[in-house]
Amino acid sequence: MPRQRASNKILKSIAVFLAYAIGGIIGAFLLLNLGLKFLLGDFLESCAVTPKVEYAKSIPQNRLENLYYQIEKISSELDSTYDLKYENIKYPQISDINFSFIRKHSEDKVHMMLGGCVDNKVFMYFEGLKVSSTEQALRKITLSWGEYPQVEETLWKKKINH
Repeated sequence: MPRQRASNKILKSIAVFLAYAIGGIIGAFLLLNLGLKFLLGDFLESCAVTPKVEYAKSIPQNRLENLYYQIEKISSELDSTYDLKYENIKYPQISDINFSFIRKHSEDKVHMMLGGCVDNKVFMYFEGLKVSSTEQALRKITLSWGEYPQVEETLWKKKINH
């Protein structure tokens, strides 16, 4: 009888220990999950490209054309090695476009990053800028998103005949 009580006590102790251990593991998992979501929430949200793509595709054609010519004016101030981060204050004419930075590729090409992170980004490319009056040009805005190979879609274009 004393042995049976002792073994029952041991089994009861093991059961309590296992219950606490399992509860602790589940609790730690939930806390870790919530903690990571809380800590990385903004980062993970900024990596989401779908809302940025939908936003860019929803910009009306007349606003895209206006944006193209505003970027063309701004492009003379841009440098290929300098990012104008969060320049909505400096350029109020494009403050309605939520972008991370603008960079100059060449005299006739600028890109604007709308969002994303690591290799999964959303860009708007402005091509055909600063074309001389004697050249034929295709002015266009292309949306590019995703990881390699990226998906591209022309949002706006205009052929200029001089």
